[in-house]
Amino acid sequence: PPCALSAPPPPGLCPGPRAHPGAMLAAHERALTQQESIEWVVGIAGAVVGLTAAGALADWGLRRFAERRLAGKPALGLLGGGLRVWALVLLLCSYGMLAPGLLMNLVQADVSFNIFGHEMPLTSLSEGMLALIGRMRRQGNYTGVVLVSAYAIAIPAVKLLLVLAGLWLQLLGGEGRLRWARRCLVAVRLISRWACPDMFAYILMTYLFRSLNKPPTLQSDLRLGPGFACFCVFCVGSTVSSLGLRLPEVPPKEGATADAPRAVPARWRCAGNAAVLALAVAFLALLAVGLAMPVMGLRFDLETLYEARPQLRALAPILDMLHLPELLRSEASVWECMAALARWLAEGDATCGIALVMYAVFAVALPVAHVATLVASVCSRRARGPALAAAAVIGKLCMLDVSIMGCFVVTMSLKTMRTQGVIVEMCSGVLYLLCAEICHYVAASVAMRSSSGFVARGKGLTKTKSNTDGTGINADGSSASSTV
Repeated sequence: PPCALSAPPPPGLCPGPRAHPGAMLAAHERALTQQESIEWVVGIAGAVVGLTAAGALADWGLRRFAERRLAGKPALGLLGGGLRVWALVLLLCSYGMLAPGLLMNLVQADVSFNIFGHEMPLTSLSEGMLALIGRMRRQGNYTGVVLVSAYAIAIPAVKLLLVLAGLWLQLLGGEGRLRWARRCLVAVRLISRWACPDMFAYILMTYLFRSLNKPPTLQSDLRLGPGFACFCVFCVGSTVSSLGLRLPEVPPKEGATADAPRAVPARWRCAGNAAVLALAVAFLALLAVGLAMPVMGLRFDLETLYEARPQLRALAPILDMLHLPELLRSEASVWECMAALARWLAEGDATCGIALVMYAVFAVALPVAHVATLVASVCSRRARGPALAAAAVIGKLCMLDVSIMGCFVVTMSLKTMRTQGVIVEMCSGVLYLLCAEICHYVAASVAMRSSSGFVARGKGLTKTKSNTDGTGINADGSSASSTV
């Protein structure tokens, strides 16, 4: 038989069948098959999109009914049309995904090496969000506990409380309550996208672990679990739904007059436009470099691994002969990660499709589109209003800064794995992405002020609290600088 041709296992090495990527997990932590992954992702996405579409159809029906049957009467709708049905449905569906996202497995990973046809495990990882928090608490990693709990639990809870408070205050009515309702909903829009920073780091870790796979010597795999899919749907859905919650108009106080915006001199306006263009070029250059350079790294410290698992020290000469220390190193850039996600999606890994949308669309494409709209707002008078309105919406969905924070959060949360010889660290690409995002922030601020000054000087417009929708943009495209 073939097993008779194999050399006997070294001391301390248990004989066993050779594992392959995706099948090296314990039976009780079994990874989803490709077919199960496709069914899971399609089921979740289909249900959320279908119910949201039904809500949009209900909004259309309410508007049609109001136009035909209630002519001259107040519009029919939740909170007088202030709450869109599709936004409410999407919000409920999103929070329905939160509990599975916290309880179910986020990642399932295993690394092992093969000697003489026998497998020896090096490390494994299989846990959900709450399990990760519990493990860090038991190991004394309180920094990781605070960071993960704040983003994964506290922010979703605060978002829900602010939404409920905003809607309740609108129902009660009154100038003061409407003003506070507006503040609550604006706060929801600002913090909504910050619930998922660690999801981006887990996407990079998928590439890190899978790139270690070098059979037959080294087998390594990481599968994104159903908890990852649910939590990503929650993050995207709750962020989009927050844009569908209309901000209540606050009537001006009696005797109060709207302050006319101060005109910006032409030379300062031109300088601001030039600054926006320069910042946009700097953003694109830094982004391109940051995407191409490694942002996260994974390596194994064999000396620490030998201390944690003394039975491996007897195999040290063999491991050195197999060049295992060099094989157990990997770095991930965003470009490489996105290309690999597209390849794995084509091979049938549906969860990688969600990961690809998160990184390629929300972390890369939307920030580029946001900067493009800012440039259009300072370069074209005709496109200034629509460009600023589009920028105000796109800016709420950009997640490049969230992905940068995710690298830091996961690096801190996996710090305790260093005792097992597993080291996850940030690389220099994060610094370039951080500088690019700083240019993005400054360009947005300068563009809003420059365009506001031009419109104020050229058209004599005024800014009030009631003519904005929480996006910082007036109906004509000028920037609303009054506080909410």
